[in-house]
Amino acid sequence: MADRLAIFNHPEWNPSGKLVQGDPFLVDQLVGLFGQAEEGSQIRIAVAGWTIADSQVQYDALLVAIKGALSRGCDVKVIGPTLAAADPAMADAWYRLDAASGLAAELQATLRGNLRFWPEEQGACGGVSHNTFVLFSQLRGAATKPKWVLADMSAKWSTDARERPNDMLVFAEERGLYLAYLRYWQTLWMAAGGAMHLPRHLQTYDDPVGGVTVHFQPHAGETKDPLIALLETVLVTSETRIRASMAAWGYTGRGKSLLDKLFSLSAAGCDVRAVAHHQLGATAQGLSCPVNPGDGVVGVGLCETSAAVWEKLAGQGKVRWAKSATHSKYILIEGPFIGGGGETQRVVVACRQGFRDGGVDPALSDGCSAAGHLLVVRDDAEIFQRYLDNWSWLCGESWLTSALSPCG
Repeated sequence: MADRLAIFNHPEWNPSGKLVQGDPFLVDQLVGLFGQAEEGSQIRIAVAGWTIADSQVQYDALLVAIKGALSRGCDVKVIGPTLAAADPAMADAWYRLDAASGLAAELQATLRGNLRFWPEEQGACGGVSHNTFVLFSQLRGAATKPKWVLADMSAKWSTDARERPNDMLVFAEERGLYLAYLRYWQTLWMAAGGAMHLPRHLQTYDDPVGGVTVHFQPHAGETKDPLIALLETVLVTSETRIRASMAAWGYTGRGKSLLDKLFSLSAAGCDVRAVAHHQLGATAQGLSCPVNPGDGVVGVGLCETSAAVWEKLAGQGKVRWAKSATHSKYILIEGPFIGGGGETQRVVVACRQGFRDGGVDPALSDGCSAAGHLLVVRDDAEIFQRYLDNWSWLCGESWLTSALSPCG
């Protein structure tokens, strides 16, 4: 396998913003990695959300893949979502798994002591885990038998999340990156077991040669959100452009900081365009918003990007926008940066955490951070182009755009 891959699924949505046909491609690729895990190798999993109808548990491809790895003697450990009693008031809480569900029973019977559910409270922060990644110590089947494989994805494993557009980055043979994620996983595992609180994990991994930086959140040292800090180093020229795909985006805390920074870059002459989430045909408490920003008519739907963000985008007028079912959260930056000698750089920022309330710094947020991470890949032409092509596809599949379309 290649050392790095960017993988996407492409579900079909109609012009009314409703799902027509799902696409299991991304999940199938992850299942394939489980199938390649070497006998007796180590697999470590963190999954943010995982809910399946009881009637479908025995057929779930990811659960079947985990069982297959266990049957080959693989050492598999899983950090699952929060296990909690069913509560109608929390029906839309993606991070909760019904303790009486068939999936909860099957996971506990299959994994026993190798399973920990994320606690409902993490000290004063009360933060949920927004991490979904899998670590494979070694794969088989390929001529090189790659080691230290990381699959890091935007997709939760719940049925509805899999039906939305998502992205996954796969890295192999990058030992430092693998070990950084393994240390983070071990911290999550200890936090899930009640041995420590997550905020004690304060790490940033940086590989200048490989062009990869990961901010594990809560993170160490920075006085502001690392994405905002990165955007503040962008130099605006006639060629500078930014493309954003954002699902959970609110106009408070770090979400407001992000939108305001994009506005300031746009005002300075940067070509900024955004695809963000508004999905018709679904409902969620407190997450509906006008179909057309500014018209005041609330449409039925799931709007993870809040009404306030849509209204600000419509009112500002320079940042072109599109409404999409996207679940991917990433920023693409093409242009020069401070300290970069004026040369154009191409940067992918994969945000494994939303931009609604809460952030990594209390000064920028309405509360403490969820457990999440931010993965930055610099000057990998193939990875950047794959993400740019995906953004163009998302834009082309969007069901409503600004007067000046962001596509093209």
